Amino acid sequence: MMGSSITPGVIPFAIEDVFQAIKKCPKKEFLLRVSYLEIYNETVTDLLCDSWKRKPLEIREGNNKYFYVADLTEELVTSTEQTLAWLRKGEMNRHYGKTKINQ
Repeated sequence: MMGSSITPGVIPFAIEDVFQAIKKCPKKEFLLRVSYLEIYNETVTDLLCDSWKRKPLEIREGNNKYFYVADLTEELVTSTEQTLAWLRKGEMNRHYGKTKINQ
């Protein structure tokens, strides 16, 4: 999904597309935030918070029948590079399990 520096994946292209669309609307204001979570062994974890603060998070239902993850970190972003930097930070906190496909 992320690809590499030589061949970017879907996520970097999607992020770049969002910021290009914003540039085409100079009269509008946008507020963009990035979050990164992981669902591993039926536990929801915030990948952007520091490891010493990390705890299992709860999925909750709001008033208007929407769902959200309580206490999930949201970081304000203003550029593609800044967004990708947050995602790289979160990537370092992910769990990876060995499977037969890894061989």
